[in-house]
Amino acid sequence: SVDRIDCTEPHALEAYYVGSAYESYDLYPGTEEIDDVAITSCRLRFERFVGFEWESSQLDFWWLTPTPAGWDQGDRELVCLVGDFEKELVVGSLENAGR
Repeated sequence: SVDRIDCTEPHALEAYYVGSAYESYDLYPGTEEIDDVAITSCRLRFERFVGFEWESSQLDFWWLTPTPAGWDQGDRELVCLVGDFEKELVVGSLENAGR
């Protein structure tokens, strides 16, 4: 579980996408496929959100995906997270950070 806090509070990660990415799969496709979809989807959205290409960015992205047990209960949600671990915590949003 993840606690939601306002961006005006110090935080390590910011969710920049919460939504579907697995609608084409009926059965759980396995961890490797789940992660491949997450990486592709989060990376594309990262560049749009941050306004800078990931390869040159000072920021990085992470993801949360359905577990096999969660999948069996209907969880298909992908959560993409961005953070700056050069700094311990960030205050404010990283949207359009351009770095």
